[in-house]
Amino acid sequence: MQTEVKQTQENTGSLRLTLVTDDGSPLNENVEIRLSNRDITDDRVVHAVASQPLLIPNLLAFPHGLYEVTVFPEKSEIEGRFVNISPDQTAELCIVFHGKDKPPPPPPPDTCFQIPDTLMETDLTGRLRGALTTSAASTTADAIVWQDKGDEVVVHLSTLQIRFAAPAVFAAVDLESDQTGRHTLIVRFVFGDAQDPAGLFATTDEVVRGNSQLAARWGPIFRDLIWSALTRLSSDHAAERGLAPLRFSIDSGGLTLSASKSIPLPERVKQILNPPGTTGQNAPR
Repeated sequence: MQTEVKQTQENTGSLRLTLVTDDGSPLNENVEIRLSNRDITDDRVVHAVASQPLLIPNLLAFPHGLYEVTVFPEKSEIEGRFVNISPDQTAELCIVFHGKDKPPPPPPPDTCFQIPDTLMETDLTGRLRGALTTSAASTTADAIVWQDKGDEVVVHLSTLQIRFAAPAVFAAVDLESDQTGRHTLIVRFVFGDAQDPAGLFATTDEVVRGNSQLAARWGPIFRDLIWSALTRLSSDHAAERGLAPLRFSIDSGGLTLSASKSIPLPERVKQILNPPGTTGQNAPR
């Protein structure tokens, strides 16, 4: 049974937790599930038999939706993950277990995670489209209205496009105002690649491309929202694996997100400069 939680005016969402063995079958063990919110005080405990997916309702959601989920099975090793809960949605989390007398299994496939290791253009476009609604005052089927310091502009969400041209990612969207009419703004982020990794950094143009008036007034907002969404994807990708974000890279026609164990900064820099499969001779001089 779940511990009692005080009523709150916070946004809420749910978690569907799937617990499986390394061969993909249900765990089928008595488990204690501990959920600890990482932003504010909210601790939950659930006891259940992990024979099917478990639905845990009424969890706090964005902006306080990050939970650490730790599962204590009756026989298998203890496992933990992080998960982000969105308002009025059900987050999916799959955790793979192995017996205490078995060697650790290989990493679980991407099907266990909401965010895969590599995002293609279409998938990334859909995920970033939601980021542009952050400062929306009103929405329609295909467009939203941004409001900032008394100014307004229509953002045509249906026109958002993401394109990869290694080592860069381009984001383009149509904006429209009474003063300028409708024009396309384009922002570029240049990442590292396997031969020249740049960690969680990217370079970008000082001025967003497109109509000069729209670019000057709304370009920085467009650029900041896209970058914020990219870094949030990296954090969420790492969190649901119980790891820390490591780097972005453009590889095989997609944006690849890499994560690692939480390690000191000097060691992290060493990993970035010398990815697995390389030698110290490949490091820049």
